[in-house]
Amino acid sequence: MVANNGLSDASHVVFTNNVPKQFTILTSLTASQGSCSALHGVVTCQLGTIVAGSSAEVLIRGRIDSRAITELNSTASVVSAANEANPADNSNKNITSLIRRNDLKVTSTIPAAGYLQFIVSNLGPSESQAAQLVISMPEDINVQVQTTHGACATVGRQIVCDIGLLASMEQARITLQVSFDPGTLSADFQATVRGGENDPRLENNMTEASLSQIKSVIYLPMVVR
Repeated sequence: MVANNGLSDASHVVFTNNVPKQFTILTSLTASQGSCSALHGVVTCQLGTIVAGSSAEVLIRGRIDSRAITELNSTASVVSAANEANPADNSNKNITSLIRRNDLKVTSTIPAAGYLQFIVSNLGPSESQAAQLVISMPEDINVQVQTTHGACATVGRQIVCDIGLLASMEQARITLQVSFDPGTLSADFQATVRGGENDPRLENNMTEASLSQIKSVIYLPMVVR
């Protein structure tokens, strides 16, 4: 808001605002009077005359980059053709704190016999800085792990995968190659994903999966005499 706190009308008022790099203007700029334009990250509004004791408002709508981390900084300033009694309040630095939020989701699939794959999806809107998947597995099996993101380590009967950075709408795939001990026919798994950001939907952060051993059947010819 641009306010004229003086006793005289202010003519040829010009408002400027340096838009942060992480902010993209999506819709047209609007002002309660005059007109606005944007060029190279700078918003300029020709507000005309603001009469004494009144004000004008400028509204900037846009989208924050999913990679923005903690805050957005911008500086707004205003000048006019009138004599300025208090130039110290003609500029203002605005600091907007950001609350990072993303919806992490894990699902499972069986891509081939003896394989189990967990898919971690970041449904956005923010990127995940430190996504981690923890897989609990039973005894009596042996597992080899491959991941498209980060690294995985086996700790006891758990596989801990530090996925790391996962952009908005990106997926990470963790594939297990499972071999069964003699006498073991199936194995049940539970996988849980978490990140360092606020997650509004925790119900899709966990999944369960079961993998069965496929037994080979040998048919012997029968000879009737």
